[in-house]
Amino acid sequence: MGRSSRVVRWERVRVSPLEAKSRSGLVRGMVALTVALAFGLVLVFVRLNSEQVKLKRQVTELRRGFGLRSKEIENLGLEVEMYRSGSRIFAQIQRLRLGLRMPEPGQVIRMRGSAAPARGSRNQGETELAKADRGG
Repeated sequence: MGRSSRVVRWERVRVSPLEAKSRSGLVRGMVALTVALAFGLVLVFVRLNSEQVKLKRQVTELRRGFGLRSKEIENLGLEVEMYRSGSRIFAQIQRLRLGLRMPEPGQVIRMRGSAAPARGSRNQGETELAKADRGG
């Protein structure tokens, strides 16, 4: 296997200096664009991350505030129930020694046109006795 008898000739190709500069300028432009995109992505990442941390902090504060308000509402509900009960009033009467006591049966008389006592009320039996005493 010998060498081929074909002769290879190299031709000299001229490259203009403008083409060489434009190619290096293109490469530089691509590198600059890549660096700018990377820098932009880093800035976006940092901003989104800081926003996420800020939102997590706000959520934590809101949850803590919600827990405090829920506990406060529960305590206020208990306080309302305490004030609604008549036992608190009677306890204060005894504590202040006002000398008040429950009326004797027949001592309370219902007037005409007044509302009837609610069923199951504390004074319903006394009202019935008062009617019996009046003959009504």
